[in-house]
Amino acid sequence: MKIDKKISHKSSSNNLLYFIVFCCIVLVVSCKHYPLNMEELTPTSSTTSPTSNQNLIPCDSDSVYFSTTILPLFTSNCAKAGCHDPITHEEGFVFNSYTGILSSGEITPGNPAKGDIMKTIKSTDPNKIMPPPGNTPLTAQQITWISTWISQGAKNNYCNSCDTSNVTYTTKVKPFIDLKCKGCHNSGNAPNGINLETYTSCVAAAQSGALLGSIKHQAPYSNMPKGGQKLPACEIDIINNWINLNYPQ
Repeated sequence: MKIDKKISHKSSSNNLLYFIVFCCIVLVVSCKHYPLNMEELTPTSSTTSPTSNQNLIPCDSDSVYFSTTILPLFTSNCAKAGCHDPITHEEGFVFNSYTGILSSGEITPGNPAKGDIMKTIKSTDPNKIMPPPGNTPLTAQQITWISTWISQGAKNNYCNSCDTSNVTYTTKVKPFIDLKCKGCHNSGNAPNGINLETYTSCVAAAQSGALLGSIKHQAPYSNMPKGGQKLPACEIDIINNWINLNYPQ
């Protein structure tokens, strides 16, 4: 009987060992290792902000872009104290953003003749024209830009044509100042005594440190554009390069 018990016990141990080995084999065979899918770990394009994409969008010479041309015009000439800024908001209009401009009802996308924007900026009546007397009027080119932008659907679009090479006042600085600064800083209206209407006055503002300090948002200067976002680095570089080159005309 003792021999039988030993044999029985040994047999049970062998059976348990076989079962464990069998389970291990099953686990090894059934366990498959797949390579990592890197596409699942890579952020999608939706995580990239429009600001970072802006440098990748070239400008079409036949198109007028809101962020590149139209918004700076409205910010400099309309969205300022005593007119259509967030504090004053004459007639309830605030023209410092795409939403504010379009929600005014003064623009009908695709039809410049509809809505009052084109009527007021082209008016010869001193009681109706915008910007009002005492401010620098929009140029014929600027009015054409606004009209073309409306004709093209008044889109909230943007591009980047910034070029920091061959910087002179005539080729790079004056167009920049005319579009983004002169509506506020002119001979009839010069906040903090800063007039940017001529080459000489721009040089004076640059030499004082106010021109570059303001657009770089450096104390003690007032941040410019007033109430708006800081200018793109490329545009700040244009002014910085012009100053470093000793103000070429």
